[in-house]
Amino acid sequence: MAVTLYDNNVLVKKDIERLENEAATSQFILSTVLELSVTFNEFSRNNFRERDAAAVASEAVKTIIKTVIVGDKCAAIDTPSDATVELHNHANRIRSNAISTHSSSSTQ
Repeated sequence: MAVTLYDNNVLVKKDIERLENEAATSQFILSTVLELSVTFNEFSRNNFRERDAAAVASEAVKTIIKTVIVGDKCAAIDTPSDATVELHNHANRIRSNAISTHSSSSTQ
């Protein structure tokens, strides 16, 4: 009888140990998922803010342009979309060159 109780006690201790390990693993996974969720939410929030700020800046530029060229006859003419795309590409190339020039001078 004592041997049977001892064997049962050993089995119960092993089960407790296994369950504690599973609980610790589950807790680690849950905390990691929560940390990743917080990080993802921060990225999303920052992207929304940047998008909203860009939209506000774009509207401000449009307003300024409209007030500056209000009396010009070309103001009423839409710019062809191909020209707009090329102007954006050109502006991006200028920014890219400025960034690469600036970063290369700081590394020397």
